[in-house]
Amino acid sequence: MGDFSPSVREGGKIMLTQKAIEEFQEIYLQTYGKELSFAEAAEQALRLLRFCKFALGYPVYNINEDGKDE
Repeated sequence: MGDFSPSVREGGKIMLTQKAIEEFQEIYLQTYGKELSFAEAAEQALRLLRFCKFALGYPVYNINEDGKDE
């Protein structure tokens, strides 16, 4: 795995790396047989990340339309 980081925080919001989103696209294609655009994959991956944080008990804040935590 090395120094791979799936996300970085920028200006109060979580941003997934391009590599993480591309890997999500590949996993989604293999699992569901449907190809996602980069934008669709980024949105779905971020939703999954927020769900996992919630399920693991991390604080989840309301997210504005611009993607920033409130």
